[in-house]
Amino acid sequence: MLEGFEATPNEKKESTRAKIQRNPITADLRVFKTGAVYPSADCVTSFNLQYHMKESEVKGNGFDVIDSRELQNTKGAATPFLMIAPVSKDAGRVDLFNQTMFNEDGTPIANVMDQGSTSFGEEMLRMLKEVYGITFEGEDNFVDLTFEKVDVISTQLQNATNGIYYVPKRVTRGPLKGTMQYTRRENLDIYVLVPANLVNDNATITKTATTTTTPVGANSTVNS
Repeated sequence: MLEGFEATPNEKKESTRAKIQRNPITADLRVFKTGAVYPSADCVTSFNLQYHMKESEVKGNGFDVIDSRELQNTKGAATPFLMIAPVSKDAGRVDLFNQTMFNEDGTPIANVMDQGSTSFGEEMLRMLKEVYGITFEGEDNFVDLTFEKVDVISTQLQNATNGIYYVPKRVTRGPLKGTMQYTRRENLDIYVLVPANLVNDNATITKTATTTTTPVGANSTVNS
């Protein structure tokens, strides 16, 4: 009955969906609506974000992401904004690009360019929505962010803190979920973190430069 039958191989069909570039080219970070965050190649090099050998003395850096509404020294800003600062991966409670798994030979399993850090994703999306009004509608899958060095903010913060910062960290699980705790950092190199399409809007950057010089309260909850 089936003599001479020969099955026809499946035809290879090309996907009609455009492949999305995960790493930004002209911006510093790309945040997807899933909460995955990818750095640009320049960002990885400039801030030493790549993962190193497990036993290496060189740990590399990750990032703290700071909401001006929660940092004691910037709560009085006329317009809220986000900040970002590189910190050592082993500093504790680092928001972005701070951890990976390792192979048996001590080599990192993930490349920071491909990892798509998601551990801070939910909090990052919340910040972007509340501070910049960013939501993902329709086919909008990601937003690009860039680091802007605003000297007046750096100078005022340095003078207000004497180099000691109590960085706000929202508790994301457990009975204290949603409350704010503070982690001590020293001599942060702070950048303003803004959507890439606002970089050329000088008015936006200028408005974020209005900061207060109120010292950190003595009653702050601090987690070192």
